[in-house]
Formats: sequence, structure tokens, C-alpha cells
Amino acid sequence: MSTTAKATSKIIFHFDTVSPWSYVAYNFLKTYQPIWNVELELRPINLGYVMKYSGNRPPISVANKGMWMFQDMNVASKFYKLELNQPKNFPIDTSNLQAVLRRLKDDRPELLSTITEVFFKAIWNHDMKCKTRPEIESIIDHFKVRSLFERQGGSDLDSILEKSFSKEDKVRLAQEAEKLVEEGAFGMPWMIVKRARDGEETKWFGSDRFEQIAAFLEVPYRGPLGNGQVSKI
Repeated sequence: MSTTAKATSKIIFHFDTVSPWSYVAYNFLKTYQPIWNVELELRPINLGYVMKYSGNRPPISVANKGMWMFQDMNVASKFYKLELNQPKNFPIDTSNLQAVLRRLKDDRPELLSTITEVFFKAIWNHDMKCKTRPEIESIIDHFKVRSLFERQGGSDLDSILEKSFSKEDKVRLAQEAEKLVEEGAFGMPWMIVKRARDGEETKWFGSDRFEQIAAFLEVPYRGPLGNGQVSKI
């Protein structure tokens, strides 16, 4: 007797590692992915281009919003039990980190999730420099993930970094950001959620709408930690 596989819902997660709320959302969705039985697709985007093309302004450009953001980060860190430290020189230029992640999506997609988490931790746990190629390699070595780039015949790391720093890859990131803005985006994280039951699709911004996303997907919401535990602030 043949059986038909049950369709799964899908979340397309656009993010930039410069965004603490992208880190919060990434961590939450990785926790809830098996609980909700959703397909999670990571799409690295350059937030700078998104802000530029949408005419948006970063919170740090408004004094009170900047102060509020860092206070809010402290609350979120406790609520989600996620380490979020304020970098000394924020905002940080993560354009090359994003270019590396975007290149990984094409060339080594099986590494994308792991290296995404590494880059988030480098910024928000360790305040590591991340602009130049040596700085990015230092992050890779700090987290001991260089060996992941090895394949039969050698390592892909040099090739991935070389492509990531190329003009072609930077132009592609700009074009993809412009297209995303045309579709409604104005900041990160930006999520496109497709429900399996009827194929309906919605868009969500930020890291504070997870209960609504759960309601849309008709799946359980089990608190910020995914286990029903009450967080303390």
C-alpha cells in the first residue's frame, strides 16, 4: 500500500549577522524547527543594502532608539537565555561575513547553518573583528571549523573566500537586497512563511511575532525556550 508524505510548512529566513534580532530569531527557529516540523531555509542578506533601498534608518542613528535597543537586547538575552553582548564598536560591518554565507549557500549549503551560528557567536558572544579576510579566517580558526571545509582533493575555504570578496558576489548581494525590498522588506530578520495545509504565504519582520507565526501555522507555541518553561527577566 502506497503512502503519501505529509507536506511540511516552510520558513524562508532572511538575516544579517549584524542584527541581534536575527540572532534571536535564528536561535528560536532552530529550536522550534523539529517541534513545528517546518523546513527552514536560510538566506543571508546584506542589511545595509536593505536599509538603503527601503529608505530605513538604523536604530543607532536615533539616540533614544539606540539606547532602547541595547536595553531591549539585555531583556531578550534573559528571556531567550541567549548570550547577547553589546559590541564595543557597533554598528559592525558584516558585509563580508554575509558574502561568505551567501557563497556557502551556493557552494557548500551543508555548512551554511553551522557557519551562520559561528558568525553570530563571533559577533554577539565574543565581539570579534570580522571585516577582513584574515579576521574572518581567525573566526573560523577560533571556533575550530576549518576542517569542515575539507573535501577529497583539498579545502574549499580559499575558493569560497576569494569568491566572497569578489565584485560579482557583492553585486549579487546588492541585487538580492533590492529585490527583497521590492517585495516589502525594510529590515532584518525578514521571514516568508508558507503554510502546508493550503499553501497560504505571509511575511513577518522581527523576532517578537513567534506566537503569531505559530497560530498561522496551526502549531503549538511552547514558550521562548520551546519546552514550556517560564522565562524570568
